[in-house]
Amino acid sequence: MNTINTEILNEIGLNNKEKTLYITLLKKQESTANELATITKINRTTTYLELENLIKKGLVGFVIKNNKKTFSAKNPEIILEILEEKKTKIKELIPQLELLKAPQEKPIVKIYEGKEGIKTMYLDFLKANSFELLVQGSTGYGFKEFKYYYPQYYKKLIKLKFHVKLIANDTSKKGHDFHNKAFKDRYKAKYVNSKYHSEVTTVIFNNTIYMQSFKDNYYLIKITDKNLATSYKNQFMLLWDNLK
Repeated sequence: MNTINTEILNEIGLNNKEKTLYITLLKKQESTANELATITKINRTTTYLELENLIKKGLVGFVIKNNKKTFSAKNPEIILEILEEKKTKIKELIPQLELLKAPQEKPIVKIYEGKEGIKTMYLDFLKANSFELLVQGSTGYGFKEFKYYYPQYYKKLIKLKFHVKLIANDTSKKGHDFHNKAFKDRYKAKYVNSKYHSEVTTVIFNNTIYMQSFKDNYYLIKITDKNLATSYKNQFMLLWDNLK
């Protein structure tokens, strides 16, 4: 019989005594507290307390037989359900914890390298329920570099409320036509000819500016600053309003 790595049960929140009692019950199918204390050599009073804890955690149940509690371990698959429930509660808690963070007044500048670093920007978008993106200098390089990543990403993005205004190199029009079909009225693009082409894409998202490069070196510069974002938005709209 293969050795079972029971240490994982400690990682999900069981102490050593709880773990021992639960595993013993799985093997025995059912048992009284006195029998469990004898088998595991755990103090009888402690055995009762730890069994109560296991009941509260949803891992153990009991029935009354001959005026005695007879305990049994629940199916191990219940552990996955317990973890999912905890995960749901943590997700609900995170927004409340975020509100406790002190407001950031100083600009925050972060630099990410490589394709995985650039994906940071796309993951940031998914965290927002609704948003507007202003994209200036779209190069179209991403269509090639992320040709396997984009289809899966779009399936998640399409569920959100968003609008995109985009000023792009005219050489990237084919890729952006695909976006127009996929996102329809959420997506508007204008193009500039080769005289004004860009090699780095600038994205304005809420109070954050992203500068994304796929040329030569792959990197993403992320600057969070309200005043800077407002300035970039105004410059973008000036160009947008004057482009056909």
